[in-house]
Amino acid sequence: MRKVFITGTGMALPKRAVSNAELCEMFPLLKTTDGWMRKNVGVETRYLASDDERLRDMFIKAAREAIREAGVTRLDRIIIGCNTQSENYPSVASHVANGLKDEIDVSHCWCMDVQNGCPSGLSSIAVGMEMIRAESAEVVLAMGGDFTSRMVDWFDRNACLLFGDGASAFILTTEENVGSEGTTVALRAYSAVTDHDSATIMKMDSNLGNISPFEISRITKEEAGATVRRITGHDRIPLEIPEETTKEIDAAIDTLKKKTFPPDGKALDYERIDPYFNMDGAGVLEKIRRIVPDSGYLNALRNAGLGMDLFEKYGLLEETRVSQIPRDVRKKFLSEVAERYTLLIPHQANLRGHQNLASAFRIPMQKIYSNIAQYANTSAGATGVAFYEALRKPSRYSTIRGELVEIEAPMLQPGDKAVLVSFGAGLHVVYIVVERLR
Repeated sequence: MRKVFITGTGMALPKRAVSNAELCEMFPLLKTTDGWMRKNVGVETRYLASDDERLRDMFIKAAREAIREAGVTRLDRIIIGCNTQSENYPSVASHVANGLKDEIDVSHCWCMDVQNGCPSGLSSIAVGMEMIRAESAEVVLAMGGDFTSRMVDWFDRNACLLFGDGASAFILTTEENVGSEGTTVALRAYSAVTDHDSATIMKMDSNLGNISPFEISRITKEEAGATVRRITGHDRIPLEIPEETTKEIDAAIDTLKKKTFPPDGKALDYERIDPYFNMDGAGVLEKIRRIVPDSGYLNALRNAGLGMDLFEKYGLLEETRVSQIPRDVRKKFLSEVAERYTLLIPHQANLRGHQNLASAFRIPMQKIYSNIAQYANTSAGATGVAFYEALRKPSRYSTIRGELVEIEAPMLQPGDKAVLVSFGAGLHVVYIVVERLR
């Protein structure tokens, strides 16, 4: 099987950082304070895109940094994990390719978006790995990011306090394309699982209505027919009509559409569509606490060959769920296997969730790399942004419950291994095991 490496990394943020205090000033109706957000979520600031900033431009900026670091001259694939595309078509990846075409060869590049909640960014890396392993591509730009500020209700404290905007980018390639200089990270393995029973704990309606053409006809047919007869004198519009008649018909259609589908979208079945992201924060935390450790952690370690002697020693070569490890060996095994890697780099959703993972995997907080305090939850970009920073500097933060402790998690040095994990709507869970070689 072909080996896959990361040789270039990038990240991008909007221009403006917004502190908790400033957010409270912007939205006086939010029942929150800077102290509450720090204590209960772990967020201190986030970056929010202004009206003149576009998601595609943020991706292009991150891509340029990754391409520059990798030194590649062509892209075979662009895969973007994203949940907040401003258009259904074309894909954000197509826009990114168009923005890069004067700088790098994308003439034979296949572009696609991956949309499956917060793990979309890691999913793009996993898909890129499979394409390279299958020898259908040699150079892949895998990205993740969101303008979460566009998907949340800024009067709903259950969601809007948690999120920020940002993007990450990674160049994946084969061993033959790895140069002799620069950062090189081996992608050892991944594991991806969807817990379908938890599909509804987070949701966001699409911009497609639930109203059928039969219902549209029922509502509009009588008035439309009367309009046709009034303007043309016929039951149907003749194929050949004067230009003035065409203009009158177009004006009548426009009036009828506005009457049926008013600008606020509150008509008929559209009343059931909520344009905002929704979740039960406490319920999501509880689900994640139970589901994430059981959804691929052991598989990812085994697929990477990490701690195989321990799996054999404790008789866990076939085990897939942490919760099913016999209690008399669970703590010892988890503690020992965690010593085989330097960092757990989790999805940056909530610092309380990070502390839950540390408890579930029996690892010290000093192994948990967290930057949620600076960026909040950037959805599909979150784990990638944390990974980008872990390659460059340590992480410093304070725990938020129990005994408050100042934590410093180290940066990922050459020879170190890390486990990346992201989870979100679906409920999808993606693990990736990496090793920094240089």
